Amino acid sequence: MIRLVLAVSAALFLTAPSLAQSDPELRLAEAERMMELTGSADAAAMMMGMMMPSMEPALRSQYATASDAQIAQAMALIEQTLTDLVPQIIVQSASAYAEAFTLEELEEINAFYETETGQKLVVAMPQLMDQVGRVSEQLGISAMMGIQPQIDAIMTE
Repeated sequence: MIRLVLAVSAALFLTAPSLAQSDPELRLAEAERMMELTGSADAAAMMMGMMMPSMEPALRSQYATASDAQIAQAMALIEQTLTDLVPQIIVQSASAYAEAFTLEELEEINAFYETETGQKLVVAMPQLMDQVGRVSEQLGISAMMGIQPQIDAIMTE
């Protein structure tokens, strides 16, 4: 009986390293978990949706003779293409996080996102990013208007 226990123990000990995931695989799994906890797929889809309104004027400018139906068809194609990119974006994002952080750091990050405060941040982030984006856009426009005379002077020299 002791020999059987020793044999099983030895077999498990010798095969354990091959059964265990490597550190990069564990980091990637933890980074993928972070993508889920943070709602990254929804955020990526939202970003793609935010890009859509600027596409139609660009299409109309590039294809001035296109009909409304053609523009609508092209917009539907663009939207589907961008939507289809979301899973790939998530995979690439998880890979980037897995390379940037240790397994322990990713576990700590995920532990935060599992808290009530972490989930509050996830829920609040889209609105905060929209608010910060609008403020940043206004600041940028204001700054550009402020330096426009200098730009005009440079361009007319």
